[in-house]
Amino acid sequence: MKRAFPCLLMLALATSAASWPRRSVGALAAPRIIMFHGGVLDGRIYMTTLDENMQFMGATLEPAAVLPSALRQRPFVEAALFWFNPRWEPYAADTVLLRTLRPEWAQGARLYLGDRQNLPLFDYNSALANPGLRSIAAVGLEILKRHAVPVYADSPAR
Repeated sequence: MKRAFPCLLMLALATSAASWPRRSVGALAAPRIIMFHGGVLDGRIYMTTLDENMQFMGATLEPAAVLPSALRQRPFVEAALFWFNPRWEPYAADTVLLRTLRPEWAQGARLYLGDRQNLPLFDYNSALANPGLRSIAAVGLEILKRHAVPVYADSPAR
């Protein structure tokens, strides 16, 4: 029986893993809430839909070949990433409570706005795995636009 248990455990794990939806590794984790604030943004904008947050984070997987020194003069918006879903669920469900969130309670990131020569970038240097500047795929830019998060410095409608 002792030999059968590891085999049964492996079979159960393999069967379970085969039934998981196929997603990229980066899209398997996302903050429960993403708050955009500061920089060129007046006020705060919250993204509280977990599936949308997963799509956005999945859209920021590609490293950007840009030197940090090239970003010094670019306009930006700060981002606060609230991980650990159960802890933040009450905030996501209650807009009054949501507005009490403080950016310093979250993992910091930064959205650099694009312009006529440069694409928008997501600065994820605070990430524990694969930190750095990331390009933002079209789906991620569309999500930001839907939430009225500025994406381009030269034209809000771009």
